[in-house]
Amino acid sequence: MMRTRWSAGGLVGFVAILVASAALAGDGKPACLAETQRWCPMVPVGLVQACLQAHQRELSAECRKRLGQVNQNIDRLGRDCQSDVNRFCTQPQTAAGQRVVCLEAHREQLSPGCRKALDATSTE
Repeated sequence: MMRTRWSAGGLVGFVAILVASAALAGDGKPACLAETQRWCPMVPVGLVQACLQAHQRELSAECRKRLGQVNQNIDRLGRDCQSDVNRFCTQPQTAAGQRVVCLEAHREQLSPGCRKALDATSTE
């Protein structure tokens, strides 16, 4: 079942980058690299997470686990940072990860909950 994500892709670009490159598998390669190359080779970066979600049954256990973590991060950022996004990041997102860059640029002005969520998701 594909879930709708925060701001129709607001953080999906950031998450797609995490899915594709942040979590390394035991062999030192990104956890979902093979799956991304197999199932989503021509998918724009901002839509990779949704593509992987659509192929969840075909994913390795490692990639499914990472995708679950990414979904939790999106949910947390969406819940804890929505008011901060509305306040500081009003420009439409035109590239993957712009909302997170915006939040990082306003880190000192963010609500404590958003700052904590941003810290937690960037260290996973």
